[in-house]
Amino acid sequence: MLTLADGSIIRWDAAPELANSEAFASRVTKAGAIAAVAHSRATYEETANGYASGFSHVTHFYNGCTMYEKRGQVVTAGTVEATYLDDGVTLELIADGKHIPRGCLLLALKIKGEDKLVLISDSCVFDGPIPDGYDGVTDLCFDFEGEIAGSKLTLEVACRNMMKHTGASIVDVFRYASTNPCNAVGLT
Repeated sequence: MLTLADGSIIRWDAAPELANSEAFASRVTKAGAIAAVAHSRATYEETANGYASGFSHVTHFYNGCTMYEKRGQVVTAGTVEATYLDDGVTLELIADGKHIPRGCLLLALKIKGEDKLVLISDSCVFDGPIPDGYDGVTDLCFDFEGEIAGSKLTLEVACRNMMKHTGASIVDVFRYASTNPCNAVGLT
């Protein structure tokens, strides 16, 4: 597919715990595209190995990412910790006030710094059934099983939310939504 695409693939997402993911990341980056970690159950070690092999970005950081937890009788770290410890990795934040709590937005900003944050919309155009008791129907999209499947967030609102929840300036948040995404995929 990379050969057929002839350079038109800018980014390709995968889970670093999958078989051959390190070869995948290496091949994607050699073709000039960005390999991104996405919706993964990877351990810290699997994610760190992925970064060493060419993954350099995380899709939907905190959402669909593993983090510190107890698995059976073993305590493990995950994608979140591996991302925080790798200075070269950028991450995406869905700042809609539902996907990521304020404290996690502040932590991402403090640890990764202003140049490694990318604001995204996670926009979708479909809605499944709304779960009983859910009061934020204007902000989220649901799949057909009533699970959160995306957001109706716009980047303008993401910028406003990031300013509100982190104290970032308008100049900073516009960079998170424009310059930083371009830098992450090599467009500057």
